[in-house]
Amino acid sequence: MNDLSPITKKKEKLNMLTFVRNLDSYSAQYAIEPLSSAQIDVILQTLQHYIGNTNGTVTQVDLVPPQDESALTNALAAVVPQLESLAEQLKYQLDNHYSVILLTKVWLDAYNTDTRAAVLYALSLFIGSPTPTDKVDRQVVWDIKTLGASMAPGHKPTFSEHDDEAKLHTDTQYYPNPERYMMLYANQTAKCGGGVSSFRDVNSITQALEQSQQGRWALKILSEQALPFRVPMSFTKDGKQGTKEFTYAPVFSDSPKIRYRQDTLKQGFNCHPEQQTEQINQALAILDQELARTEAQTCLLLQPDALLIMNNHECLHGRTAFTDQNRHAFRVRIAQKSNLCADGLN
Repeated sequence: MNDLSPITKKKEKLNMLTFVRNLDSYSAQYAIEPLSSAQIDVILQTLQHYIGNTNGTVTQVDLVPPQDESALTNALAAVVPQLESLAEQLKYQLDNHYSVILLTKVWLDAYNTDTRAAVLYALSLFIGSPTPTDKVDRQVVWDIKTLGASMAPGHKPTFSEHDDEAKLHTDTQYYPNPERYMMLYANQTAKCGGGVSSFRDVNSITQALEQSQQGRWALKILSEQALPFRVPMSFTKDGKQGTKEFTYAPVFSDSPKIRYRQDTLKQGFNCHPEQQTEQINQALAILDQELARTEAQTCLLLQPDALLIMNNHECLHGRTAFTDQNRHAFRVRIAQKSNLCADGLN
């Protein structure tokens, strides 16, 4: 790859994103130029050096949090400054203007899924600290696809493993500090027309609630009362069946600005029924009624090679049901570096 002068690097940092249109008041579509094959190659070579397997390659399963995140990030910045510039601009927009950014094409569809995963992983390192989805394999780039017949008996699938509707929610709302950012990359769209992504910015939600007396009341209650979000078994400290762990937090706060998911909250109330007061039930019913207004949601059917980047602290996201078992996406959760716990999981 040709060496880039400081002037060229500076220019590229100013021109990595091209605005296309606003999707709504809090989301926008941007376009980007493709990375060259030489740039893809040096990304793979750098990742192979730091986290590759014994075969001298790097695959999706090799993409775990690096032992020395700063060293790997600096090495990538030295060889592909364009990727660092892109991440900086995406992060700036998510922190200051939008809660959702859509890149309709990121020019990775000509590569195999391992290479796509590697580039997304490299991009995530510049946005923050990518976190592992599971505690065993510690895989960062997670498959979003239905398990179908391969599902183990008795296994309770997560949103990423089944084809049912996923209502508007915050990712990892059951952690004290949910990851701030999330990326969703479309490998294969559901040909049935389902699997449509939806999202709603917290400002849109609170502004709607503030329009009525009951809405203002619900907003006050859900900002003051800490509610019990149950941690799924797979993410408890010991990962054993029957372990009960909870994160107590309000729905609305300073950080994250919104934290919500119906099923983990319901499971928390099942274990702590004394906290499910009539007042809380009424406030949550008002919130659910507002979230059910589909006309207030922004909905997108991601086409192959599209990338959705979200501010998970300021936006709820969901998905419609689908029947095409070949639907496949990648998800990467990205924490702010200061919010990471010692074990690499929030």
